[in-house]
Formats: sequence, structure tokens, C-alpha cells
Amino acid sequence: MLQKAYERFQYNARSFYKFKKLARTYADLDGSEKIRQKDVAAALSTRDLDKDQKGMVVV
Repeated sequence: MLQKAYERFQYNARSFYKFKKLARTYADLDGSEKIRQKDVAAALSTRDLDKDQKGMVVV
């Protein structure tokens, strides 16, 4: 799934690594030894959240 997203949206290598690392975090939180498809999907969905909150200021 991550490879398909990488090719379709033309993410750079840095983004690919960050998604992979975030997917590993989601897997760890669930106690999974392997990164599952749902972990990758959750990591990829954070990309949309970043775009939506670009103008948000945290105080």
C-alpha cells in the first residue's frame, strides 16, 4: 500500500521513510510485531490532516 501511494502521489524518499516510521508507531501502539495494512493506512491519512491544518496556530 505504501509503495502504491509513493508512486501515485510522487512522494519523495523522506516522506516515504516518515510514513513507514509512523506506521511502525501505530503498530507498536497496538502491540503488533509487524506493520499491518491498517497501520500504513493510518499513517497515510495523517498527510491529509497536515494539509487541512496548515494555517493552524498552536499556542
